[in-house]
Amino acid sequence: ATGGAGSRAASCSGAGVHVVWDGTGGTILCANSVDHGASFSLPVTIDAAAPGKVLYCPEIACSGQDVVVVYNDDRTDRTAGGPLKIDVRGAHSVNGGNGWSSGTLLNTNRSQTSAGGAFVVRFDGDNVFALFQDFRNDLTSPHDLDLFLNYSTTRGAWWAGSDIQMNSSGPIEAAGPPIAQLCSDGNRVYVGGRPQGTHKFRDTASVP
Repeated sequence: ATGGAGSRAASCSGAGVHVVWDGTGGTILCANSVDHGASFSLPVTIDAAAPGKVLYCPEIACSGQDVVVVYNDDRTDRTAGGPLKIDVRGAHSVNGGNGWSSGTLLNTNRSQTSAGGAFVVRFDGDNVFALFQDFRNDLTSPHDLDLFLNYSTTRGAWWAGSDIQMNSSGPIEAAGPPIAQLCSDGNRVYVGGRPQGTHKFRDTASVP
């Protein structure tokens, strides 16, 4: 049984439509259509956690037969006396969502506690950009959140070994979901959002 859906997201490319959700029992699932959404496949498991662990908040992007899903993973154990480490992973399909790679770790500084969520995922040619929030720079609750970017230049097959902090002007809003958007032009990435205590920020980054 797939259980009830929590977070959901969808993406389409041509006649292909892909829907992703977090099911009960610590799973990330997707269903695929090749006829503009008139019919869908049975659910396909992208990733599954052991009992007591949770995978959640998937976001999806696609281009042709390449599909990328980014999601939260709390399978890392708690540090002694510390908060839960929550990782961000990116899974890739080359056949329209019917088969998936193992999720690649996207939050690359794991010496500190991280938190994923508020994902933005975009294709731009062969590039894929994934934006996520992270409190590694402020471990005192309530946390100030920062925005980090990871990227793939191979349509999601491989990801960068180091993520990039995108809000150089200060932490984003600590209370409630941050407002952030991402756009790109080739290897140039533009991110806008709401930092703590002000109304907006903008930052750019170039990827190889």
